[in-house]
Parts: sequence; structure tokens; C-alpha cells
Amino acid sequence: MSQMITHSNFEAGHAKNLAQMKLLLEILAGLGEEYHPVNPLYHISHMRSIYASCQILQEDVDMALKRLKTLMSACIQLIYSLEEKLDMIQRFDRKRIGEIPQAIDKESLLKKLSECKTKMQLSSIHTSTSGFIQGLPSPELLSAINAIFSSVRQARYGINVDHTAYQDGNEKMIEALKDAPRKIQFALIQYRHTIENRNMALYGSGTGLVDLCKESLRYLRQQLHLPESEKALIGRLVFIKRVMVHSALSA
Repeated sequence: MSQMITHSNFEAGHAKNLAQMKLLLEILAGLGEEYHPVNPLYHISHMRSIYASCQILQEDVDMALKRLKTLMSACIQLIYSLEEKLDMIQRFDRKRIGEIPQAIDKESLLKKLSECKTKMQLSSIHTSTSGFIQGLPSPELLSAINAIFSSVRQARYGINVDHTAYQDGNEKMIEALKDAPRKIQFALIQYRHTIENRNMALYGSGTGLVDLCKESLRYLRQQLHLPESEKALIGRLVFIKRVMVHSALSA
């Protein structure tokens, strides 16, 4: 099922709301004792506290997304490294026949690896986790690539030689790619969790910061006789009540 995260457009709306809230708090602070609503939820001290919490929660969202994108980028870099190693082995094998069994189609493996990289890069641009995971090399492809590394190691160093440095470097890359779906899914769960927390603080019914700001604006317009300049400034403040279920939360 779809797990597309369209962060750039969707998240821009939250940032705009927070910027509008900061401006409103500055206006309220400038009014001093003129602004004194009965409901404590709309007091400036309470709204400042909620605003500070929302800022922290927004930072959590940004950091969680950064971790997710970093994981994707690391996987793509591993594919580049595997391609380079396979290409080097292929060129070297032409000079030293017999290092890799002829039954292993090295060109086909390189082509499949390149196709995986293209899918992963496209999915990474849109931060589509499902598309990215589908683009990762299959366990069968990774096993075939690992077989090449094993054959080269045996041909160069002998079947009983423990050439740990050569073996570990390649196997670590293979294992990292095999483990990538689990890590990406875990990072996605963390990202979803930060979004839920941030959305509740911003858009929770009656107690979310957007609702508090709207009620505060209503109080300013109805209860206070403000100069025209301040009325015009307040009139430009628009808070958008975003849908609380983010597209990335689709299961």
C-alpha cells in the first residue's frame, strides 16, 4: 500500500501556521493589559507555552524525516559501491580468466543492480518508502553478487585462506542492504509518531494551537477597539486547520 511522504508541500503549511502564530503572539504582547480574555486557555502565557512545544515537535518531525532520507541515501551509496566493485572485478577477470565461474552472468547482475539504483533514486526524490523498498536489490540478487565476491576471494587467496578484510567489507555491504527494509520501516514508524504528536499539539480540537489562535483573533476583533493599522495586520493572519492524518500515515 502507498507510503508516500510528500514532505515539501505538506509540511510547508505547518511552518506557515507556526510563523503566523509567532506574529500573533507578538501582537498580543504589544497589547499588554488590554488583552485579558476570561478563558485561561487564551492567555498569552499559555499560548506561548503551547507554541514552544509545537516548535520542538516540529523539529522532531524534521529530524525524523532527515534520518529517513539519510538511510535512503546510504543505501544508494552502497549500490554505487557494489557497482564499482563488480565492474572492477569484471575488468580484472578479463585479464585473469577463471577467477569467476563463467556460469555467472556478471553483465546481467550489473544491469539489474543499475535498475535497482534508478528505482531507488526516483523513490528517494519523493520519499516514497514503499517504492524505495521495492527498488532495493532482492535477496537473490544480493546472494548472486556475494557469490562473485566469494569466487574471487577463493581464486586469489585459496579456499582455506581467511582473508577477513576483503571478506568483511563486501559482506557488510550485502548485509546492510538486506537489513535496509527493516531499518527504513522503523524510521518511517518514528516519523509517523512525530507527525502525530505535532499534529495533535497544533490541530487538536479546542486545545490545539490553531484553535487557540483563532479564538484569540475572534476576541481581538469583537472585544477590543484596535487602531486601523492593527486591524489590518490582524486581518492578514490566516490559520489553516490541516487534516490531521498525514499521507505518510497510510498503512
